[in-house]
Amino acid sequence: MAPHKPILLLSVIQLIDSNNLQENKIYLEKELIDRFQENWCYLGSEKHRSETFRPFFYLRGDGFWHHIPNPGFRKVVTSKIKLSNFVEVKQAIKYAYIDDALFELLRNSISRDSLTKILVARWFKHKQDRYESLTKDFRSRVKQCQKI
Repeated sequence: MAPHKPILLLSVIQLIDSNNLQENKIYLEKELIDRFQENWCYLGSEKHRSETFRPFFYLRGDGFWHHIPNPGFRKVVTSKIKLSNFVEVKQAIKYAYIDDALFELLRNSISRDSLTKILVARWFKHKQDRYESLTKDFRSRVKQCQKI
């Protein structure tokens, strides 16, 4: 299975943990994309592309991830139309949000740590040690990741 969704979820959790996501509004913008790419470098699959827009769009089918459409795109976002590239997703979706109860749970450090451990153990058991190295300063991790 492709690891896109759990990597995006870990990226969102990291943004909450670093206080860079204080509202339940998840934008497909540089900070999220950078976190996703960094996590992909350590946890991703060589068999798949590291495209952030795909899990950002397709997580809607998992029941807890929702989209707010941009003006004029309500039907596109609520239909079964598949958006197939970054430009289409950005054009149609203003931002995503998760269920309020989950967002509040993730604001609690103990719950956040527990969910992170569960995600890593479930999806990346063979790469847990690599994920541990992601606890360092974000900028130094990006530089290190680019060397791999």
